[in-house]
Amino acid sequence: MVLRFVLQKCILTIFSSTYACESLFSEMNNVKNSLRNRLADDCSSPCILLKVTILQSNISYL
Repeated sequence: MVLRFVLQKCILTIFSSTYACESLFSEMNNVKNSLRNRLADDCSSPCILLKVTILQSNISYL
């Protein structure tokens, strides 16, 4: 029961501002637009995470 409460609290406080929430939904709409609406959730979730992360990838290292 306590773990459930902690998880719910974490989920509800993910977005500390409306800007972060709106930018996430904007990127989600860019990834899952009408041309790519057949993407399954298991494929689109990593794409959305890549779009909203602040980390820069080192392509030459990869």
